[in-house]
Amino acid sequence: MRRSVLLAVFVAALSAAAARTAEAQSYRTFAEEYDGLIRDARLRVGPLLFFPSILLRDLGFDDNIYYDAAGRLIRDYHATISPEVTVYLPVRRTLITWFRENPEYVFFLKQNHERSFKNSWGAGVRYLLFHRFILDAEYGREAHRRRVSRELPIPADDIGESWRAGFHYETARRTSFGISLFSQRLGYGNVTVGGTTTALGRILSRLERGAQAEIYYQVFVDGYAFLIGRRVEYAFDDPSQFYRNSEVKSLDFGLRFPLLGRVRGTLNLGYKRLDPRAEGLRPYSGFSGDTGLDFRVGRVEFRLNYRRDLVFSAYEGTGYYIEDGVGGGISFRLTRFFLLDYNYSTGRTAYPGQGGEAVAESRSEGERTDRHRHQGFGLTIRLSDALGINVGWSAYHWLSTAPGFDRRRNFFGVNLTTRI
Repeated sequence: MRRSVLLAVFVAALSAAAARTAEAQSYRTFAEEYDGLIRDARLRVGPLLFFPSILLRDLGFDDNIYYDAAGRLIRDYHATISPEVTVYLPVRRTLITWFRENPEYVFFLKQNHERSFKNSWGAGVRYLLFHRFILDAEYGREAHRRRVSRELPIPADDIGESWRAGFHYETARRTSFGISLFSQRLGYGNVTVGGTTTALGRILSRLERGAQAEIYYQVFVDGYAFLIGRRVEYAFDDPSQFYRNSEVKSLDFGLRFPLLGRVRGTLNLGYKRLDPRAEGLRPYSGFSGDTGLDFRVGRVEFRLNYRRDLVFSAYEGTGYYIEDGVGGGISFRLTRFFLLDYNYSTGRTAYPGQGGEAVAESRSEGERTDRHRHQGFGLTIRLSDALGINVGWSAYHWLSTAPGFDRRRNFFGVNLTTRI
C-alpha cells in the first residue's frame, strides 16, 4: 500500500504469467494469513472482517495520452478512481473465505470516448486440514481500461476471467510444498487512434492454462526462499493467430524478504523456455527476472527493480518480444509526514528473429529494438499511516530503430491512496 503512493505514473502491463509469479511469491502460510486478518481488520461486522481502500491514480495533465510520435500529440486531463473492498470470513482457525469487489472509473476531460466504467470481483476459500494440509481455490473476473503494454501504451479494454485450485503441505517450521492448476481467458477490445484501428481483440485474445509446483523454505521471520516450476499453454482464439500458440516452461527461484525490516521485497531470477506449436518457428530460451527491493537507512530509502520476460506482441505477425529493464529510486524523509521521491528506469524491448514463413510474410514492422527511459520526481505527503498523497512530474522517452516510433510524454499530477 505504501509503494502505491510513491511516484509511479507509468506502470507497464505485465503478462499474466508474471502476475501469477508475483502472487506465488507472496504466498502466506495459513496461520500467517489467519492471524493477520484478525489483527489488521479495519472494520468488523459480526464474524465478517472488512478491508476497504480507495485509490486515485494519475489525476493530472498528460501531454501525450496515446504515447504517439511527435507531431500527433493529443493532450488531456485524466484520472482513475478505484475503490475496493475485500470481505473475509475466518472460521475456527481452519477456514478462510473471502470476496473482493473493485469498481473502477477512468475519466478523460476532452477524449470522451476514453471514459470507462469497469467492475472487477473475485472470491476464494482456504481450508486447513489435519493442521498441515491446505486446500484452496479462487475464481475471479478482472475488467479494466488501461494502457496495454510498453509496446502499445494505448488505453484499451481488457477482461480476464480466471480460476485456480491448489494443494499445499506446511511443516511445523512454516516451510511449505504445493501444487496448483490454473486457467485464465483474456479478451481485449480494439483501439482506434487518429482513424487507425488496432484489432487487439483478434490479435491477443487467448486462453492460458497450466500447472505449478512450488517450495517455500523459511530462512528468517516472515522471509522465505522459494523455488517455483511452471508449465503454461497458450491457445489464441483467432485462427489467424494460431502461429502464436505455444508452451512455456519456467523455473523461478529467489528470496522473499520480511514485510518489516531494513530490506523488503522479492529477489527473483529464473529461466524460461517457449516452444511454438507452429512448424518452422524457432523456440526461445533464456533468463527471466522480476525483482523489487527496498533498502532503508535512517531517513533514506533506496529502491531497486529488475524485470526480464517474454510478452506477446500486439503487432500483426510478430509472436512475442523480450522486455527487460532496470530501475531504482530514492526517497528522503524530511519529516514523519513528508518525503521527497525520485525514480529512474531504463530498459529495452527487443523483437528477436523468430523465423518461419508465416511470420516473415505478415510482419509489417520488421525486426527492431526499442529503448525506453522513465524518470519522475515528486513530494509524498503522508497524512496518516493509511493515507498518502503524491504530487509530482514524470517524463517518458522512447527511441526505436523503426522509423516513426520515437515518442516522448510528460505527466504532471497527483496520486492518492487510502485505507479506511
